Amino acid sequence: MKKKKNKSSKKIGHGEKKARTYNGLTPSGMVSAFALSSCPSGWTSYANEAPSYNTLLLLHGDGTNGSATFSDSSPNARVISTSGTVTNSSSQGKFGASSISFGGGYLINSDSSLNFNTTDFTVDGWFNTNNAAQTCQGIFGNAVDFYGVNLELNETGSKVLTLFVGSGSWACSGYGCAGSTAIQSNTWYHFATVKRGNNYYVYLNGNLEISLTGGSMTWSGSNFYIGLPQLTTRPFNGYIDEFRVSNVARWTSNFSPPALAYSVPIYCQKN
Repeated sequence: MKKKKNKSSKKIGHGEKKARTYNGLTPSGMVSAFALSSCPSGWTSYANEAPSYNTLLLLHGDGTNGSATFSDSSPNARVISTSGTVTNSSSQGKFGASSISFGGGYLINSDSSLNFNTTDFTVDGWFNTNNAAQTCQGIFGNAVDFYGVNLELNETGSKVLTLFVGSGSWACSGYGCAGSTAIQSNTWYHFATVKRGNNYYVYLNGNLEISLTGGSMTWSGSNFYIGLPQLTTRPFNGYIDEFRVSNVARWTSNFSPPALAYSVPIYCQKN
């Protein structure tokens, strides 16, 4: 005897535009349908039901030129505040016509929701520095010396990325865990900092740049900063685009950097 199909349980998922697969996050019973931008006729959207919660923060940097207002495009709509000079700028843009310009200031999320300790996470996006020779340019972190996680550019004058992971002292050395690729000014780079278990990875343009096994980290403070280093004295100088924070380890091996702007998944269920 044939079993009747339960049409009401059939769902279609619209994954992030950047990928052809959903990095293992497609829920059971859902089919990836990347051509969709909205639910077809006869289907209802269930965007909040699907794993869009894996994206905790998403900043496209596509606001009005000169504006200092930054909207979180994730389902969480987190509040982002500014300190110093940070604006949406049409001078540069990796995707679209604009990005976030850092001219001595930084962005802050202060609701403690992005404070990681034991959970896996990925922080990724694109950066373009105006001056690769400027030391200690913060890309993201909690900006507390010897605690938490911070990613910086040019900590020691060698123009490389440096990962700081600490719980009272920094892993690797007092100057963090350094990469080997010299960063050039006025060039777009994709970065991804990934924590999986007690292991940390930093990818540059999809290639493994820094690896730390068995790192110990305690997040200190309640804020999550974008564009501020752990010593808080030299904010990032340049542009950041498509900045995303996720509560999963999206990559643990080399990958192709995204070719399009990110989007939060849309999921549909048959009426």
